[in-house]
Amino acid sequence: GALGMVMAGVRSRLSLLALAAGAAAQTTPVALTFGADPVSDKIPPAEWKDYVVVMDDEDSNLLFSVNATTDYANGLGVYVSEELPPIADRLNPGQFLDFDAQSVIVINGVRLYSVALAQCYVRRGQTYYVSVFGKNVVGSATKPTVPYTIQVKKIPARIPLNSTRKGTVCDGHYMHYFWEIDSSFVSGGVRTHIGKVEGELDAAYMRYERCAGLASANLANVPLEGHGTPSGTVILPQGATPLDAGRYYVSVKGKPEICGEYSIDVQQISQIQLLASPAATLRGGGLVSLLASLVPAWLLGRAMR
Repeated sequence: GALGMVMAGVRSRLSLLALAAGAAAQTTPVALTFGADPVSDKIPPAEWKDYVVVMDDEDSNLLFSVNATTDYANGLGVYVSEELPPIADRLNPGQFLDFDAQSVIVINGVRLYSVALAQCYVRRGQTYYVSVFGKNVVGSATKPTVPYTIQVKKIPARIPLNSTRKGTVCDGHYMHYFWEIDSSFVSGGVRTHIGKVEGELDAAYMRYERCAGLASANLANVPLEGHGTPSGTVILPQGATPLDAGRYYVSVKGKPEICGEYSIDVQQISQIQLLASPAATLRGGGLVSLLASLVPAWLLGRAMR
């Protein structure tokens, strides 16, 4: 029937793609350098080009950016791995840490693709490969060779107390940051203000010692979507117990198919300032404490806007 014909066509296209990919020779990866200008290149249909970088610290996110001149959202694909897979195995997404196979983000005629690796998963001394693949079939038309630039950046994740960090995140990705305290931190607290500056964002999340995880691990959730420049403030601790030593992560999530800019401000506050905060008002006894346990952490934070 019609469905069978459609499936046959899909299988045929996938077979052509696999054969074309398998026919391409694997070449020596080109080295990328942190802080260098973008590397210009071009990718023909159904071919791969590989790049390599060695991470030199553990306190940064790793961002691979490819800006391509193509009319097609899936004009090329960007794939990141710790070990470079053989060409014949590359149509299996499980071979890669992450990938970006299409993009609708176009700025001045240039299409933006990106892959971000979270700081908590990046290791010093680890080799990372980024592979660019030229897609070859759109209906019955063969895609043209696509010119592009590729660049690798370290996005520092550590935010010192009493400082501000600004950044950008695109296409539903996360960007992770953290501030850190040691055992000498015995009184007072930390105020973290997160706000959208421009574009579109989804939300920001705070966690203790985890840059990613289930929603149940969240200390706070600050919604950042909508018109204007939504923002929220999270004051920790939110109970009578002092803050534990360690890292407190702030993870900003972008909206699909668009970019957003944000600002994160982290300030140490005194015990007097902590007790005067709205969160402290809910630390009393009886019914007020019961109500405090039912109020979401992000709502307490937004009361400080």
